[in-house]
Amino acid sequence: MRIPLVYVVGGFGIGGTERHLSLILPRLQARGWDVHVAGIGPDGPFSEPIRDAGIEVELISVEPPCAGIPKVRAIAMLAAQTRAVRRCFEQVSPRLIHCFLPSPCIVGWLARRADHGKLIMSRRAQRARPEAFLGERTAEIRALRRADAVLGHSSQVIGELREDGVAADRLHHIPNGIDATPYVEKKTRQDLRRDYGFDENDLVLVCVANLIDYKGHDVLIKALARLPDQKASWRAVFIGSGDTQYIDELGRLASSLGIGHRIGFAGRRSDVPGWLQAADVGVLASRHEGFSNAVLEYMAAGLPVVATDVGGNRDAVMHGNTGLLVPAGDVDALAGALLRLADDVSLRRTLGAASAARVETTYALDRIVDRYDELYRSLLDA
Repeated sequence: MRIPLVYVVGGFGIGGTERHLSLILPRLQARGWDVHVAGIGPDGPFSEPIRDAGIEVELISVEPPCAGIPKVRAIAMLAAQTRAVRRCFEQVSPRLIHCFLPSPCIVGWLARRADHGKLIMSRRAQRARPEAFLGERTAEIRALRRADAVLGHSSQVIGELREDGVAADRLHHIPNGIDATPYVEKKTRQDLRRDYGFDENDLVLVCVANLIDYKGHDVLIKALARLPDQKASWRAVFIGSGDTQYIDELGRLASSLGIGHRIGFAGRRSDVPGWLQAADVGVLASRHEGFSNAVLEYMAAGLPVVATDVGGNRDAVMHGNTGLLVPAGDVDALAGALLRLADDVSLRRTLGAASAARVETTYALDRIVDRYDELYRSLLDA
């Protein structure tokens, strides 16, 4: 008999948590769980693979109050979402409830009754993020302390959860995972570079991240401008969606530094594996980070990684072994790491091969799904 399991999530827009859910939920459904999803945010592309697996996705639409302070209005929204999620619990009668992100964790905690099963919560970001509404951080901590199990996807997030008073025996570290199959070369590197307009001798650096401030694209542009003039053939590609005004600001920054012609804004792409297979280095300059799927993508494609030493980056990237870590916001250090890899083809190959091997041994998607499955069953046994 399938065991009913409800996920309470934000929505399915473009983001790391949404992508993670789109990968693990179909596999858990295939392992015999009766998966249901209650979303309190908008729909998006990452709900498609979940629905395709035969999983019921209920998106809860609540009309926001038309007046009042935005962060106070959000509290009224939270109350209405809680009532709707409680109705979902009553219909499904779950044995387990798993909530992802702060607002869903608060809603799941408030909506759940004693007979609705065990409560699991996942924090997916560092505390540096802003509050969505007044008192959100305090409410989230109260909810986390009352959960039967709390998950963090990086050692830094686990440390912050411990500081927030979550009992050590309820803490579990389960990182993101990745299916490396799409990142294994299907076309030759030469053909891919020709497809994307790169010359064979170009040094291609790629950054996969939504174009929002905390991802540090401005720091990366300043670091790229430090590459010496003799590095005449380098190219950088930014893959990700963002606000047009912010993208224009980044473009003006690159132009003012004399490197606008070297940087391409590719937007949101469905062919990211191809771009990575055509590239030489994967870069992420985030100011803070939960656990970056982009870093795992770089590693799965066999790229050396240059990333900031924040959040899950320091778990995934072994400095000097699979890539190079630099302090967040440090333009000089980032430029130095990029220059080191630009000058050393052998080092790029060595780090890239170690990256691919680390994905296989530590972050392979089926291994991560195993850990979810084992945790859920241990909670039921307890």
